[in-house]
Amino acid sequence: MLPIIAEHAINASRNAQVILTTHSDQLLDAFRGTKPETTVVSWTDGATTLRTLDGDQLGYWLRNYTLGELYRSGELEAME
Repeated sequence: MLPIIAEHAINASRNAQVILTTHSDQLLDAFRGTKPETTVVSWTDGATTLRTLDGDQLGYWLRNYTLGELYRSGELEAME
């Protein structure tokens, strides 16, 4: 089902802004072959921080890894 959800999200994003939030590395892996705008949420010292990852840096990593692999490894949270 997750690849179907990803496909529908990609198709919908051509006409509207689509925002998904997940802790599912499998859902992230379903976006293989795309470079979606990715925002990482972190909680530090009682404050929630949202960071949109730089497209070039994310693109570099996505040449060799999927979003799910980067999430599992902790690399998404480590990117600045």
